[in-house]
Amino acid sequence: MPRPWLIALLSSTVAVAAPRTSPFRFDGMSVSFQPISFGEHRGRWYLAVAADITPAEPLDAGTDVGLKAACLDGERTYLDTTTFLTSWSEVEPGETRRLEMPLYMRAPFAGPPQRCEFTVSWRAGIGGTQSEHSRLCMTGPEIRAGKCYSADESEEVSLDRRSCDVGEPGGCVRIGARYAAGDGVEPDPAYGVSLLFQECEGGQVEACYLVGWMLRDGLGVEPNPQQAQAFFAHACEQGSQDGCAGVAGLALEGRLGKPDPKAAARIYKPLCDNGHALSCHVLGLLTLEGRGVRKNVRGAETLLDRACTLGSGGACLALGDRQSAGPRQGRALAAVSWKKGCAAGEHASCEKSCAAGDESSCPQAPEEPETVLPSEPETAP
Repeated sequence: MPRPWLIALLSSTVAVAAPRTSPFRFDGMSVSFQPISFGEHRGRWYLAVAADITPAEPLDAGTDVGLKAACLDGERTYLDTTTFLTSWSEVEPGETRRLEMPLYMRAPFAGPPQRCEFTVSWRAGIGGTQSEHSRLCMTGPEIRAGKCYSADESEEVSLDRRSCDVGEPGGCVRIGARYAAGDGVEPDPAYGVSLLFQECEGGQVEACYLVGWMLRDGLGVEPNPQQAQAFFAHACEQGSQDGCAGVAGLALEGRLGKPDPKAAARIYKPLCDNGHALSCHVLGLLTLEGRGVRKNVRGAETLLDRACTLGSGGACLALGDRQSAGPRQGRALAAVSWKKGCAAGEHASCEKSCAAGDESSCPQAPEEPETVLPSEPETAP
């Protein structure tokens, strides 16, 4: 039986022929979208969208679930406020409920929206925290899972996004990491972690490490060191050196109890032996301070030098700082270490390398536009 609002809008409705998107899984929810129609009603464009939601855990009766849209008309963006279906009755695990509603634009459009992004939202109880997950992008007649994006993004970002759209292994890991860190895209950690979580479930080990990192630092999700350790440990078991280093970092920082530098050092040592730059860097600092291992200044500098050679800009900076405190020969070595750190992207190393006389490490002044002088007017013969 059609909903009343669909009957009322039938005369101006344009059907959208699009299948449901593949389910997104996050926070115990499985969500898939399906656009139904769009059209004009009383001078405003609307979009009718459905979302099928299947919880893995029981949903309390006080949970509100809804949809919202952000649509672009030319260069102008109009946001529709989230429309909640209030007070769902309790939903059992595995039971699917469908949300189906029109989303009206706040202001009239000159024509059909060029690009719209839909998000499912839910919150527990009155005044509860609202969560937003699972997106669908509609660009003209094209419907695809994922976030809408700018047409003028870099080719590198576009390649990563296309890799994700076609299901290439690792493609969604790269674009998820970009949204998590704001690398070449507008930062959106919540969207980034949702992509990474799906990739981790699909067997992408790097994604599991990155989800652990976001859970550790609270990027896009609430900080949860216990869950972070689980994701790090899983990645480590699958052969990820970064995952193993993540477990060591939690122990070193005492995220799960008292700091345990000895346990951390035991993990960092074989990782460093196998060429993991960050592990050599941290192990060098621990050896320099005598935390968890016996203090050994010469051994610490050897570890920092190894980390620097492996590409750790922070290790190059730390090594250069130690070398600069020595004799003249040491200061010459420090300049070399700082230059390596600058090449690895360590900004503080660039500043010190520049001050030590390396002009290539100094900030480059913007080129002044070339002044074009007017030509002399030709004189008549």
